Amino acid sequence: MYSWGMADFPREKIEALEKAVGLNPGDARAWANLGWCYGELGNHQQAVEALQKAIDLDPSPEIAWSNLGTAYGHLGEHQQAVEAWQKAVELDPSKAWTWNKLGESYAYLGEHERATEAYRKALSLTDDPDLTRRVKEYLKQLGAAQ
Repeated sequence: MYSWGMADFPREKIEALEKAVGLNPGDARAWANLGWCYGELGNHQQAVEALQKAIDLDPSPEIAWSNLGTAYGHLGEHQQAVEAWQKAVELDPSKAWTWNKLGESYAYLGEHERATEAYRKALSLTDDPDLTRRVKEYLKQLGAAQ
């Protein structure tokens, strides 16, 4: 989930999406977008509920699983976050950021070996200096060789 900043976030977008899913409850994309919007406002439980509806309707978009992992992480539900991130990397294993978030969730659960593996995969996929620095710091905290 990308951050808009609470004050700048267009509430009318949420209202439009809520209306859209009311009129067409089978619209997976609208549910996924609504879930993302709820997450941006810090309404993580609502985000989980909307994203789960989106996934129930269409489980193929990786981004819905990634946003679900983020929402669960914010709720402190790290096992559910791991399951969402695992599905996200299964659907698109090329995203370093997703592997990084999977590593973070494993680390919260104390699964340091799995966290290390995920972080190393993230490093192998990224050329982003900020993500590289962050992942190297996480690996250092875990006592893992880079």
